[in-house]
Amino acid sequence: TVPALSAAKVASASLHNDSATTLASVAVYKTHNIGGAPGTKRRIALITNLAAGDSTNLTELIGSFLEAGCVISATPSAVTAATFDITGAVSS
Repeated sequence: TVPALSAAKVASASLHNDSATTLASVAVYKTHNIGGAPGTKRRIALITNLAAGDSTNLTELIGSFLEAGCVISATPSAVTAATFDITGAVSS
């Protein structure tokens, strides 16, 4: 979650499949209050099939600016099948 009175820029984002083939959905949500449950889905970054051991860069997220309260959610079809890595910078 991007902190209050801040913005974040995504520098890198990737998804790695640790086990069986998985379908992963990555979305950005805007919350109505910091620390609250995710609100309206702002955009879907990626939906992809990944074979076991494969990785992909999430180019739809790289370079994105996220405002305060935004949450990035990565949901694989198998709960423990995927690893989501993201780096970036927060400014206030």
